[in-house]
Amino acid sequence: MTDGEALRRGCVANPDHDLPRLIYADWLDENGGPDRAAFIGGQVEAFRAEPFSPAARAADQRAEQVERKYRREGRIIFMIAATRPA
Repeated sequence: MTDGEALRRGCVANPDHDLPRLIYADWLDENGGPDRAAFIGGQVEAFRAEPFSPAARAADQRAEQVERKYRREGRIIFMIAATRPA
C-alpha cells in the first residue's frame, strides 16, 4: 500500500474528522496533486466557516472550480465530503 492509499483510507475510516483530510491534502499538494489538495482544502474550509459567509462562499467556489475542471476533462476527482459531527 502506498502512502497516498493509506492516507486516503484514513479519511474514509474517520469521516467525522477533518485532520485526516487535511493531512491527505498536504500530501497531495507535495506529491503532484495540487488540484485535488485545493478541492479537499476548500471543502474543509467551507465546512468550518460560518454558513453563507463570504469565507464559506469563497471556499465553496474554489472547490467547485476544481470539480468543474475535472468534469470538463472527463476525469473523476476523489471527493471526501466534510461531515458535521453529531
